[in-house]
Amino acid sequence: MQTLAPLRMLVLSWSIPHMTTGAAVVMGNLATQFRRDEMTLVGAYDPSAPTAYWQKDWPRLRYAMLQPPDAQPGARWIRWVQFPFVLLLSLWLTFLHRRNLLFAVYPDQIFLLAAYCVSLATGLPLVAYFHNTYVECRPTPFARWLQERVFNHAKIVFVMSEGMAEYYREQYPDLRCVPLIHTHHGAPPNRKDEIRDHARIQLAFAGNINGSCSEAFARIVHAIKSMPDVHCTIYGHSNRKILEAIGVTDAQFTLDRVPYTQLIERLQSADILLLPHGFHGVLPPAEYRTIFPTKTIEYLYSCTPILAHAPADSYIARFLQEHECAYLVTVPDVDHIKQAIHTLHNDLHLRHKLMQNARQTARRFDAALVAAELRRQLASLRNSES
Repeated sequence: MQTLAPLRMLVLSWSIPHMTTGAAVVMGNLATQFRRDEMTLVGAYDPSAPTAYWQKDWPRLRYAMLQPPDAQPGARWIRWVQFPFVLLLSLWLTFLHRRNLLFAVYPDQIFLLAAYCVSLATGLPLVAYFHNTYVECRPTPFARWLQERVFNHAKIVFVMSEGMAEYYREQYPDLRCVPLIHTHHGAPPNRKDEIRDHARIQLAFAGNINGSCSEAFARIVHAIKSMPDVHCTIYGHSNRKILEAIGVTDAQFTLDRVPYTQLIERLQSADILLLPHGFHGVLPPAEYRTIFPTKTIEYLYSCTPILAHAPADSYIARFLQEHECAYLVTVPDVDHIKQAIHTLHNDLHLRHKLMQNARQTARRFDAALVAAELRRQLASLRNSES
């Protein structure tokens, strides 16, 4: 029987540490489960992001693009102008580190295109990892062209949740589609709830407020503004125009950015964590149906009670109901949200139940378990190719 060569992946992902995006967290946690010689990550560099903690024996991080600020005029074109460098650096690293597998991560069509081109140029097998739908969000001729070729060329298309896998199996029945859930590093704490002695109820939200959640978050903001005893801290880097549009403008809200290594501790200092998920908005219905917000995992690991506001037919709502790990408001009503905040703050039995269930649910996302499944899938692929 032929012995397989050691696995040596080149991962092309716009978001890698030290970015503060959910995708960067996922890819960083996953990468730590691989040896330095097994994986090299190529991504974009954000000068405004906090410094990332990264051990020398973890896979190499290589930056092929300078990420312009969101408000930078022409930011899209500044990114596309850098495509030749992304492509050339990826080709060079493929030969320099003797890579034998390409791993393309979407969302980002520049890095997805680069991975496809490198695979064509080198003959190396390509696998893809879609964190979001592509054509459904970008119904352009270029998106259709690229997705069709990636789907036809990739040996496996991984997706970030069973909900997204269900959708892709319906829409693309010939696609080899495998769920590869998001990851977290370390074990969830076995913490007990405490009687809080805050002058105000402390809420927290982690991540970016964008089209996937701004419509739902706007109702939460409305509820908070009618509750003087409530304060909300937002950890992330959201567009200020979006924040202003949904009403995040007064002293009841604090904006903060912290290194990822400090995020769980900050979330544990809150009474309630907010998990809004859009009922509708600028994204296509498929996105609202399938998205699994990365922040959900950090929330579960913090073992802090979660208030989720999401449509009942979304995958995230189904997941939270199945595992009974969050208080779920499935109607788009401000009064329901206000009542949920008071209930979650005052009902100690409910808080304890949600915290215990969150701890059990968090174990599903252990990076070592997810990486073991990825290794198994890739070994099966490589055996079939040899």
